[in-house]
Amino acid sequence: MNRLLLAVLCLGISSQAFALGAAESSLGLADKAFTELSGFKLKNPLRRFDARTGLPAAGVVKVKGTSKYVTLRGFVSVSGTAFVSNQTGYVFITVSGDTQLSDNSGHYVNGFVTVTDTSGYYVNGSYVSGWPRPSGMVTLYQNGRYLGTIRVDGNIPVSGYNSGGWIRVSGSGWVEGSGWINVEEPQTP
Repeated sequence: MNRLLLAVLCLGISSQAFALGAAESSLGLADKAFTELSGFKLKNPLRRFDARTGLPAAGVVKVKGTSKYVTLRGFVSVSGTAFVSNQTGYVFITVSGDTQLSDNSGHYVNGFVTVTDTSGYYVNGSYVSGWPRPSGMVTLYQNGRYLGTIRVDGNIPVSGYNSGGWIRVSGSGWVEGSGWINVEEPQTP
């Protein structure tokens, strides 16, 4: 029993010594490889970055001013058409419409915005109704400079009739959305 225990201990010690020798030789090879890299030159040298912003440390753009919270709102009429093969069933109808939005102070945003929604409607008989949620993304610019993007959406009642399988629904209501936009002017240091 003592001899068996002694043999196991000797095996364990010799395997650890072998592993230690392998580790030391690996470290020597790694040191040699890094020494050979000392003459290596980067084609495009790395630039220092500012840890807070991730921007290059030299030439960081400083910003003057603050952001502004804006609410956009507009009245829209939406409509859509679909076909249901039999007079009863479930059909998806895409409704869309264009609106001109105004901000908190009543100033209109230039251009029209299209809002859309695809919802399911159950058709049983000639009358069809539902509550689609049309939405759209509004990208705002001022003097060619990007200010931000705001999502507008609404919950608008629509209704219509089934005429030979063709269904047309329409309705009107408000779409609205809020978000932060950049109103600051960048300045170089």
